[in-house]
Amino acid sequence: MGSKDGKTNLFALVIMVFSLIILISSAVYNLSSKVSKEEMKQIEKNAQRLVEANFDAASYFGISTLTAESSYNPQDYPDGAIPCASNIFSSYDELSKFIENTYIPSYAAILMNSEANGQKRYFEYNGKLCMAKVDPKTNYDKDWSTYKISLSNVQKKSADITVSVKLKTSGEDAQIKLKMVKQGDKWLLTNLAY
Repeated sequence: MGSKDGKTNLFALVIMVFSLIILISSAVYNLSSKVSKEEMKQIEKNAQRLVEANFDAASYFGISTLTAESSYNPQDYPDGAIPCASNIFSSYDELSKFIENTYIPSYAAILMNSEANGQKRYFEYNGKLCMAKVDPKTNYDKDWSTYKISLSNVQKKSADITVSVKLKTSGEDAQIKLKMVKQGDKWLLTNLAY
């Protein structure tokens, strides 16, 4: 009977050691993903910047477009192309850098290659930032003049953002969900939301 008790004790010891290893691994993981107060301030600052950039991008890619140049000769541009005013972006590269500093690379590429009316939404023609003709969404109902941001699931390399806005027509609350991730030393959003 002694050898059976020895096997049982050995089995119990193996289970205890294995459980201890899992417990220590879990504690190390939790400590490594905890966010310090200073890191939290930086995450909040980046969330604010990204929410504002997302709203601008939504204005350019979802709700409306960049502002058109006030006067131009349509014969100087391909059919359906409209030159953009240079008050926001002076070139396609500037627009592209703005998007690349706001969204993860795969999503930035989707936005920059998006189409409207069968042609790229934004493109460069003879050194000038141009856009395809797009009708603005006049039924967009969210009021961005006042909004609140809250963060959840905050980790060292990711956080969920909830933006609370009011609906223009009813004054009711609406929420916009975003996810930010840290790639290298840069915080970026995973997608456009408006």
